[in-house]
Amino acid sequence: MSKSEARISPAILTGIVVATLLAGCGRERLQPGEARLVVDGRARVTTASKAFTVRGTRRLHRGDRVRVLVGTASVELSDDRSLELRRRSAITVQEPLQLTTGDTLAKAAGTALTVRTAMTDVVVTRGASRIVSSLAVRAGAYSGGLDVDSAGRRLHVPGLRQAVVPTAGLVPDRPLPIAYEPSDAWDRHYLGEAIDLGAELANRSRGFAGQVPPAEGSTAAFFRRVLPQLASEPAFEDATVEADRSPGETLVGAAIVVLSNRGAFAERWAAVFGFRDDGADWGLVAQDQGVDRTPLLDEIDKVLTRATVSLAGPPPPVGPDAGPAPAIPLGPPPPSSPPERTTPTTRHRTTTTRPKATTTSLPIPTVTIPNR
Repeated sequence: MSKSEARISPAILTGIVVATLLAGCGRERLQPGEARLVVDGRARVTTASKAFTVRGTRRLHRGDRVRVLVGTASVELSDDRSLELRRRSAITVQEPLQLTTGDTLAKAAGTALTVRTAMTDVVVTRGASRIVSSLAVRAGAYSGGLDVDSAGRRLHVPGLRQAVVPTAGLVPDRPLPIAYEPSDAWDRHYLGEAIDLGAELANRSRGFAGQVPPAEGSTAAFFRRVLPQLASEPAFEDATVEADRSPGETLVGAAIVVLSNRGAFAERWAAVFGFRDDGADWGLVAQDQGVDRTPLLDEIDKVLTRATVSLAGPPPPVGPDAGPAPAIPLGPPPPSSPPERTTPTTRHRTTTTRPKATTTSLPIPTVTIPNR
């Protein structure tokens, strides 16, 4: 390398660095009404003067329309807001952003993002929300929250809940638990842990309900015994335990209540079972209360052990060949067990013998027996 080349190289290098930084700053500087389209697949962009196919990245301006043809696309907006689009989803860049049709994931950090579709505004105040526009408008908040405004009617939708607007102005009175598909990529990303936890809690609930007699599983004393944290709660009494709720349902809900710290005991109890009664699975209920998977499952597994010991204590022991769970409180003496086993066995042998005798005596006299 010559001395002149050595002298020029630092200047060239500096220019390259400056140009790169300026280009990077320019790329990040989106003005209101502008957007940056990043396509993973293929999208159709229509401007005021032409229509063309886009692969990769392109800057969008007010009035530009985008339809995803193949794959997915993301639309970056100013103020740290963005949209993700799936195949067949279509938007128009304007204020507010217009979702013509399809499925979009809207994210906002500091500044609210408004998406208008079918004469309904969905305002994502923070977090991530899914907006579906088809026969109806469905807006569900994975996290944070959103507001639905349609024909002057407004509803706030907190995280893990959704609102469905079948037509403009028909806003529901209150939000319901967010709907999800376990195989959906967005649902798995934001709700995967809750989905898996819900399945585990449902299994434990059914198992517990199957081993507890209904009379035992509907009293406050029983749950104080198996879940000791409830013994220190004055608000927990027999009226708190709903008689028509299965013992397994009460157990899982009560475990979430005692591990949550969101409000007083009565408020937590009402929130947990109210959300469950609205249709939320237990995984969503636990996530809504900020209760983690490991301590919750550990606590319920301890309860299952306590329940087994507790049931085996006060009533007389029951043998392995005893009848169903309702017979447990009766506590008959052990000698009553053999007749219960012998009687059905004897009846079975009798009914087995009779068909054989009847079958032999009916058709054989006229056909087979005389020839022999």
